[in-house]
Amino acid sequence: MRELGLIFVIYLCLINFLSAQSDTLIYMETDTAEHIQDNHISKKKNPKTASWLSAALPGAGQVYNEKYWKVPIVYGAIGTSLFQMSYNNKQYKRFLNAYIADTDTVKATINEFSDTRSLDNVIYYKDQFRRSRDLWAIGTIAFYLFNIMDASVDAHFSDFDISDDLSFYYRPELYSVNHKNLYGLTVGLYLK
Repeated sequence: MRELGLIFVIYLCLINFLSAQSDTLIYMETDTAEHIQDNHISKKKNPKTASWLSAALPGAGQVYNEKYWKVPIVYGAIGTSLFQMSYNNKQYKRFLNAYIADTDTVKATINEFSDTRSLDNVIYYKDQFRRSRDLWAIGTIAFYLFNIMDASVDAHFSDFDISDDLSFYYRPELYSVNHKNLYGLTVGLYLK
């Protein structure tokens, strides 16, 4: 469970970090706010299309949103989850067969761990690999769903105004609470 949580946190941090880096590069490449706005308006994407594409083929929604750098992350996360699920399933079957060989009455079945592991040890590892397999299956589904959500959110924000025309303000305020005058500072941000 910790491995899955750690991979999920790394996945989210990497997407946010790389997304911030790509936005910074857009600002560095262009000189005027008009040029940024003109390019930005023409890139409006449909969130439903991005979601359906990502549902049909993981990473296709990211390609539709022109976020090509996210595709290896999507395939890395889903591929790693599938590999771990497959590996743990194979190990689970090995220990399950060893458990069956130890507990059945047929002498023809052979336990591959008969000389190296006790029955309690075989049961312990069988349960551990089954649990890990199930958690990685949940992780695979979670990464698949995060892929769809990422494509949809990215498409929603494709027309988000990221120009430099933001205004910060602050001013002193006088508040009256229970007939007492309190002084404070109001801070705000004007958005277009």
